[in-house]
Amino acid sequence: MQKDYLQRFIFQQADVRGELVHLEKSWQEIIANTQYPDVVQNYLAQMMAATVLLAATIKIDGSITIQASGDGLLNLMITECRHDLSIRAIAKYDQKGMAGLEHTLAPGELPKLNELLVNSSFIITIQQSNGQRYQGIVEVKGNNIAEILENHLATSEQIKTKIKLSHTENTCAGILLQELPNHHDNDDTWNELSLLTDTLTDDELNQLDTSTIVKRLFNEHSVRIFEAQEISFRCTCSYEKVSKMLMSLGYQEAQSIIEQSDFIEVACEFCNKNYKFDEIAIAEIFSPQNHTENNRSYH
Repeated sequence: MQKDYLQRFIFQQADVRGELVHLEKSWQEIIANTQYPDVVQNYLAQMMAATVLLAATIKIDGSITIQASGDGLLNLMITECRHDLSIRAIAKYDQKGMAGLEHTLAPGELPKLNELLVNSSFIITIQQSNGQRYQGIVEVKGNNIAEILENHLATSEQIKTKIKLSHTENTCAGILLQELPNHHDNDDTWNELSLLTDTLTDDELNQLDTSTIVKRLFNEHSVRIFEAQEISFRCTCSYEKVSKMLMSLGYQEAQSIIEQSDFIEVACEFCNKNYKFDEIAIAEIFSPQNHTENNRSYH
């Protein structure tokens, strides 16, 4: 069984499509260089699975990003999925406060998301490779990520969507059902499929393959399952991108840091890769030729 995949399926006698995502190796690579508390890992894993599911519902040549931020113990979560199903994610949180919270929780207990993200905001960004950019603000209506996104899609797209997300120590997974855009209303069928999806346990979602899950849940329906697509962790950071970021500091500021520390070190927060720039490298970045080329790239 492939460990990191997205798999689509469609109900042949109902105007409903489905997707299932399972992340293991890629998820472990995302958190390999972090020490996220269990609460943070759980919500970040769910949001990562949800981002892949949303990416599969729209045709993009670029990326889709979900950003959740707030003033509480959980400050920020960013998850990204690109059209080639490469993914990355990051979270920021109050370390001391989160440690204190986890001591008060019963085993397996998960605080409501709106209790962690105080004054929270959800933003979905679709960035096309051609430069077009769409950004939508999501109303934080619901107790968890699945409910928030279900309500958003029902309101903004007028499409019924059912999402179930789960996380274990080593994996995260999710399933999505959605009415097709040109569906013929059949509330009885939709309600039945939605209720059947609710019966799926966390263990089943994380441990079973798509074919087994579909047969267990929807054995009375004719379902066509498509070939699985591989998912991988990949960061898009590069020396060139960090160089452009340093240019925004200005030469005087960069040179001042060099004089104090001999070099400028920048670590990518997504993959923990380090980039070092000494005095010669800074001089090259701010050389007239590079400065002109980098300025052009911003337009």
